[in-house]
Amino acid sequence: LVLGDVDRVSPLDAAAGIPPNTPVLLLAGGNDRLATPAEAVAIGDRLGPRAKVVVFNGAGHLGLHRSDPARYREVGLRFVAACE
Repeated sequence: LVLGDVDRVSPLDAAAGIPPNTPVLLLAGGNDRLATPAEAVAIGDRLGPRAKVVVFNGAGHLGLHRSDPARYREVGLRFVAACE
């Protein structure tokens, strides 16, 4: 994968391209330094009420499901059910 200008890649800006009626679930690790919880919240704020942000305290960038398996499952199932 080669990105032309990696410094210009912005998930916050890209969020504007998500169709307006699309529900969005943003999962963040409380200790993630690559994609911080604050950045997830900013994306959620940009998307408005159709976005839900869930932070897994103690988790890093990967392994959210390992930090709290029951909560991870519950959040995912609740989100999918709400999309029906």
